[in-house]
Amino acid sequence: MSERMHERWPWVVGIVAALFAGFGIGVAVQPEPEPEIINETVTETETVVEYDTPQECEMALDAAFELIDAFRDLWSVTSPVLDEPYDAQNNERLNDELDRFSESLDVLTPRWHDYASQCDPRYDY
Repeated sequence: MSERMHERWPWVVGIVAALFAGFGIGVAVQPEPEPEIINETVTETETVVEYDTPQECEMALDAAFELIDAFRDLWSVTSPVLDEPYDAQNNERLNDELDRFSESLDVLTPRWHDYASQCDPRYDY
């Protein structure tokens, strides 16, 4: 390299170093922007639907629960009988329970049909 180039290098390096130093100081000294504070009121609306069950529907449900209870009673009596060996006495007990169940169905089923058709007239029970 020529002597003239040697004389220029310190200046070039000095200018570049000064630029970097100035940029670094400028970035470091620059204050951070204040966070923007937003005051908003948020209103939430909750819709609550209350359903008033008609009396006819409640009566239909009660009658249906009575039918379910009758089936449960029949099952609780007949299942042990069905597990026992077949004999005439067990057969007689089973027939008695089926007759009692049939009588309760004769009373409960029409009542449920009546209440259910009043509850929802679209259906003919």
